[in-house]
Amino acid sequence: MDNSARCIIKIQRHLSCSHGLLLFHYLRVPIFLDSPKLRFLQPSVDKVKLKLASWKGKSLAYSFNEYK
Repeated sequence: MDNSARCIIKIQRHLSCSHGLLLFHYLRVPIFLDSPKLRFLQPSVDKVKLKLASWKGKSLAYSFNEYK
């Protein structure tokens, strides 16, 4: 066991708490300690793609009406 693992164990015993994963949401986006897996971010990616598609459609419709 390395020193960092020993330090974590000492802190856990001193504070009477357990060691877990850092996973929470900030502005509905999951925040990770390490690199996130695609499966965790896929819902956010899908929402952004939907928004971009609707914005693109509105932009094209506006440009088309502008030249009439």
